[in-house]
Amino acid sequence: MSHKKTIRTEYRDAECLEEAFREAAQAQGFQPLTGTTHAQMYNGERVPVSMRIQRNRDYDSWYYGDFGLAKGDGVYTIVIDDLDIGRPKVQAFLNDLAQRYTYKATLKTLAAQGYAVTEQRQADGTIKLIARPTRRTATRQATRSTQTRQVATVRR
Repeated sequence: MSHKKTIRTEYRDAECLEEAFREAAQAQGFQPLTGTTHAQMYNGERVPVSMRIQRNRDYDSWYYGDFGLAKGDGVYTIVIDDLDIGRPKVQAFLNDLAQRYTYKATLKTLAAQGYAVTEQRQADGTIKLIARPTRRTATRQATRSTQTRQVATVRR
């Protein structure tokens, strides 16, 4: 009987995801592997994934299987054994991954849109991002606002 569970996510930026995946894995004490590989489930089933957490049976006394992320249709799916999904260390990794990915993707998107971003780290661990338009962005927005646009035509 298969114990495999898949969770569809909205991770779309592969570059930000891979970077966040490596950082989160290292922070949680896991060994990350990227590239075309397979995650081995509890029953020996091998599932193709793009990024994988390889677990050590000798070290992890609660080991059931590897877990990872498989790409399909522009989004990533978390592939994990259902015996592991509720484990605190796995949950901590998944939460850390989501936070790191969101942070990196937000910074990348704002930079691409022409914003300068500064961050303020709070004592409680939260990060406050402040986005200000760069001169280029401000000039582009000012040009748009001064252009005359015809919104509607009224005939009498």
